Amino acid sequence: MQKIILTIAIVLLFLSNAGAQGKDELLKQRQQLKKEIEETERVLNETKKTTKENLGQLSLINKRLDLQGNVIENITGQLKFIENDIFKSQREVNKLARILDTLKQEYAKSMVYAYKNRNSYDFLSFIFSASSFNDAIKRITYLKSYRTFREQQGENIVRTPQLLGQRINELSGNKQKKNIALNEKNKEMTVLEKQQEEKEKIVTKLKGRQKELTA
Repeated sequence: MQKIILTIAIVLLFLSNAGAQGKDELLKQRQQLKKEIEETERVLNETKKTTKENLGQLSLINKRLDLQGNVIENITGQLKFIENDIFKSQREVNKLARILDTLKQEYAKSMVYAYKNRNSYDFLSFIFSASSFNDAIKRITYLKSYRTFREQQGENIVRTPQLLGQRINELSGNKQKKNIALNEKNKEMTVLEKQQEEKEKIVTKLKGRQKELTA
């Protein structure tokens, strides 16, 4: 049981580090996309001040739309990471809860056994009733192992709730991150819709000036 708990902790640490790298990469990509959108927006506003609607402006608007779409895809990727974290956290919470329940049952059984054999005379009788010296040594070794086992049980019962608490906190935190990411995605979708409306307006105006532009 102790090995299982240690293995869970190691695996969770490895998965956490691997996931963090992917999330960091997505964050860097989104920051870069935001910078490109701001620059495109700046150039577009400058052209609006000096010229009428033209194909150059339409090109900038299309570029901005593509970048905005990439931002939304980036947030979708972030949501996939978060949902995967939520799934893993929930799975570990369930697993640790089962382990803790088993540990408590085993510890209760050992405590009942220790209570029934609490008299030191019982232990001495157990040793001295050995059929040979070697058998007595084996019984002493068994009693030491049993004492060590009980100590490990106690340590596991302390350690497992700590791990369980960490997983529950992570689960709660990931759910909050998901809500934040969903809100951010909705905002970016609203921005995309406004940009699409602006594109449709300039396309309509350019169609009205088709002969002028062709000339």
